[in-house]
Amino acid sequence: MRPLAKCLVQVGALVFGGWLLVTPPGNDVTRPQKEWHQERSFDTLQQCASYREREADELIKKMETVPEGSPDYKVYDRAATRYLLGKCILTESVP
Repeated sequence: MRPLAKCLVQVGALVFGGWLLVTPPGNDVTRPQKEWHQERSFDTLQQCASYREREADELIKKMETVPEGSPDYKVYDRAATRYLLGKCILTESVP
């Protein structure tokens, strides 16, 4: 991201109040964004993106501790996918 664009994004976050991590219902990214789940709010885009990646990584690590195909494996897989498909959006852009 260019320095000016990055600065404008940060200013936008200050003006609009922050960022939200949203995830698609049923991991279906074709659903309208207004149907997506609001997971958590953040002050900065970087905090949101870091949290999203950290949560996905932790769930993937848990997947590796259980047998592939087991019910727990499937739960962790769906949850990790949900975070990987999630988006960090400005709170102003929430419908």
